Amino acid sequence: MVSCGACTTESAFVPTDSGGIDGPLDSVVDADDGGAQDAFRCDPVPEFLPIPKGYLRDDTYSRCCGFYSPMGSNYLPASIAWEACDALAASTMPNGTVCKTIANVWMPDAGASSSLGASGVYDPATGKVDLNLTFKTGNRQRYALVAEVDGPIKQAMYQLDTDRCAAAPFPVKSIGAGYFVWSVDDLFSSGGFIAGTNDVFGSRVPHHWADTLAHMPMVGALGVVDLVPSGLTVWPLPGLSPPQSFGTPQADPDKLPLGLQAPSRYGVLWQASNGLSAKIRSWTPDGGAGDFVSYLDGGDFQHGAGDVADDGTDMFWSEGTGIQKVGPFATGALFTAPSTTDPIKLQATKRRLRSLTDTIIGISPATVGCGYAAREGAGATGVELVRLSDGVGWLLADKLTNPAWTWQAPLAISCSELFVSVFDRDHTTVARVRLDSLGAGLPPD
Repeated sequence: MVSCGACTTESAFVPTDSGGIDGPLDSVVDADDGGAQDAFRCDPVPEFLPIPKGYLRDDTYSRCCGFYSPMGSNYLPASIAWEACDALAASTMPNGTVCKTIANVWMPDAGASSSLGASGVYDPATGKVDLNLTFKTGNRQRYALVAEVDGPIKQAMYQLDTDRCAAAPFPVKSIGAGYFVWSVDDLFSSGGFIAGTNDVFGSRVPHHWADTLAHMPMVGALGVVDLVPSGLTVWPLPGLSPPQSFGTPQADPDKLPLGLQAPSRYGVLWQASNGLSAKIRSWTPDGGAGDFVSYLDGGDFQHGAGDVADDGTDMFWSEGTGIQKVGPFATGALFTAPSTTDPIKLQATKRRLRSLTDTIIGISPATVGCGYAAREGAGATGVELVRLSDGVGWLLADKLTNPAWTWQAPLAISCSELFVSVFDRDHTTVARVRLDSLGAGLPPD
């Protein structure tokens, strides 16, 4: 149990619409925190700062954090508003590209808002895109939001003092399969996460880490997937128990460190690389962990793979050949195949799409959807978009072309638009680009 000293106890948040996916939300912490917070006390949350109307203190994660949630769905923030990208942004895109960025300032009294991070997902069943994002509204204040891009805000949590506790999505795969996750850094424990169901108002399930490792919680069809240097763990939703751990470097025949992960419909995919050797590994509940795209067992240390994405229909990844002693591969290409959990079937059905703009493998977030895939270029490259049917590609500008506007991680692809995290002068935000406005594209090579 958390001991919070002089923390206030009135006005605890309990949602009026729903109890979420794990029952009542007035508990302090979950049972698996191992008493990590028992030795800590916290000063009162500075409630003289502006708090949105209709928000009550939310102690679901901790009484010490200064998190606030709306007491009813009628107090959720206004839907995302979009405005046309300006001339600076247009200079980084093919002529005629239709682009919009987020226009909202959700708390005008606190000054201009600034996005601090976002993740996205396209749901082929509904044709809708959801974003998991944070927006700064003051010096140490911000919102964590789950929002439909052309619909309502679904979840909101206001953070009064991010020096005390800060909740935010990782830029890659922090929303998917109907769930979201916010990673939490706090002064009173080793941190943790808050997970929930996108469409259930007030849905909150907290978890506290029992160690001081660097955690990267993401979410997929199987639940919350966390990556640390020593391996991966899946917490099934709802309830977050019992967890399953796998993927340790010691269990890898090549003993490679873990890299970027990509939760999928069937399990988890992740990069394993040491800078000289690179491959993709996978885990499923039935099949366990193993190599998925690897040329190392054949002794081909000049051939690597990484930057994988899977939407349950199509898979997408990068391969490089002719690795140097240090640095990028000599050549690289993008590949696709129908989604599968069988590495032999993957090799039998894979197709080369086109050459890579850069040849650094394994550090570039990727996403796939509706027959398109996108990858954040390494180094100075912007975002590469490719059509899976024929390998035609588009480049949303080199990061050096106009450093005041740079294309960063691709978040989601619907059948009509690409959603990307972008840097706009002095802040990050989200841009959406209409696919049919990009022009003919570059033919495959």
